[in-house]
Amino acid sequence: MEFDLLIELSHDHIVLACILSSLIGGLKSSPLIQPLEVAAFVAQAVWDKETDEIEKLPIPWLDADVVNLCTLFLCGVSTMFFVLSTCGSPIPVIHIMPWRYFDGKLFHHLLNKARVKPSVREFCKNQRETVKNFYKLLHIVTSNSIYDVDQYPWGNVLEDFER
Repeated sequence: MEFDLLIELSHDHIVLACILSSLIGGLKSSPLIQPLEVAAFVAQAVWDKETDEIEKLPIPWLDADVVNLCTLFLCGVSTMFFVLSTCGSPIPVIHIMPWRYFDGKLFHHLLNKARVKPSVREFCKNQRETVKNFYKLLHIVTSNSIYDVDQYPWGNVLEDFER
């Protein structure tokens, strides 16, 4: 991931971007996660999370693959905590905490929904600012990877993808 892009992020999204970039791999390695999964991770991070709203979200079925993705992601959070601690905590510890950028129930809900109707607007509750933040974060997360938004056909993944 390009450092110049990383410093554009809010502190709450730095750890998420690093973990997703690692799970995607790069240009020479095989990704551990699929594009739709990357999009769901990014979408849940840019949601304006209200506790009441998330509590009311229905999860029609529990998907073991989604649980495994959440576990893989949270292993990345642990690794990032140790890496940043070793480096003298260049960002405040509060921004490393997963509840700042990850909600497993919301991720599960969005990914299940996207598997039926993969849409950026659906991911982002049809909110203009959330859509804008989605595209910005997705661009940073996928930069210099096989899923780079400037090269990968995201229109084949998300029905209303605009570039």
